[in-house]
Amino acid sequence: MRPESSRPRTGQVKTVVATAQRHRRSFGRVVGAVAVLSALVALFFGIGNLLFQVRSEPATGSVLALETLKGPDGQVQVPVRYSVKIRYTDVEGREHEFIDPRPSATPPAIGEDVPLLYKPEQPESARIRNYLVIYREAIFFGVGAVLAGIVAEELLRRQHRLPPPHHSE
Repeated sequence: MRPESSRPRTGQVKTVVATAQRHRRSFGRVVGAVAVLSALVALFFGIGNLLFQVRSEPATGSVLALETLKGPDGQVQVPVRYSVKIRYTDVEGREHEFIDPRPSATPPAIGEDVPLLYKPEQPESARIRNYLVIYREAIFFGVGAVLAGIVAEELLRRQHRLPPPHHSE
């Protein structure tokens, strides 16, 4: 049993609870701002990728080579990821080669035909047509925005009351 002098007084408990509630709301506002920023970033990536898709022409390319990505120290990165070199023919019959800007952990095999999207005015902007990969940044930030929004709502809206202190006599 604790001595009487070390027990918190009712006024002290109320002050601690009020301080915790005040910080909880401040933290909730910060998390809410992160949710809004994440949603804006997701929207930015989503619209940019949608515009790329709408302005692009479809094509089929052939995988020429795979290159294992290495870190700054020259060692193979873990997990292993590959850049994919592809050759394709545009609608005017010209051949182009490019390296897909989005490295892959599961690349297509050398010689395999892959569907592509490319801008006719920028044939080097081609990408493998894999919508999950094309939209992965938008998906990532969108999910982050939803999760941060849920946490912010929890912090800002719900009042958690501490049970009254237990007095043992």
